[in-house]
Amino acid sequence: VGIGKSMLARTVAREIGASLISIDPREASWPYSGLTALSAGLGGWRAEAVDEVLDHARTAEVSVFELASSLSRVLRSGTEPPLSLLVDDIDLVDEGSRAVLAYLSGRLRGTGIRLVATTTAEGTRQFGGLAQVRLEPLTRSESVELAAATLPPGTDRGVLSIVALHCGGIPAVVVGAHLSENELLGLDPVALPLRTLTAQRLPDDPVAKDPIATELVQLL
Repeated sequence: VGIGKSMLARTVAREIGASLISIDPREASWPYSGLTALSAGLGGWRAEAVDEVLDHARTAEVSVFELASSLSRVLRSGTEPPLSLLVDDIDLVDEGSRAVLAYLSGRLRGTGIRLVATTTAEGTRQFGGLAQVRLEPLTRSESVELAAATLPPGTDRGVLSIVALHCGGIPAVVVGAHLSENELLGLDPVALPLRTLTAQRLPDDPVAKDPIATELVQLL
């Protein structure tokens, strides 16, 4: 959580002009809501074709495999220009959509669609048809660099080191770190664990558990 995959997806979509689909987990109980979101991202004839297949699937109660096969055939039937599609949190779609997308992910050749998706580590097993890249936690130096770029100008260098040491390598913790003015200037000790503007689940922090190490860090 907070490793930066959503930010990466937004940045890539903006830079290459791709369609970005952000999955809403609240829709996971709606059958094929994920495929409906995919259709909206596709646009053009592809969206019309996908919607038509979905409408038929809902009324005829076809199996998930039949639906996936139909969509695969339909997406290969047109001559629309190539399209890059980014799906953020693809593992959060409803169960039916997840099965269909897992099927389609290995059968995109000839469709003109380049699919890029973000998922948690648990979700990677379902999408073996896609090449996978793991986002590793930030290194200490990378955390310091990110803290320097996101915390207010004039933040004490020792404070940057403290944030980097206690963020667990999670970019969202660095970006969302909520420090008082005195903490930023190094006049007051940085409260640990780090406070963030949005709740983030931090991994076990061996430094925070060691009072001697914590005291030394505060002196940086």
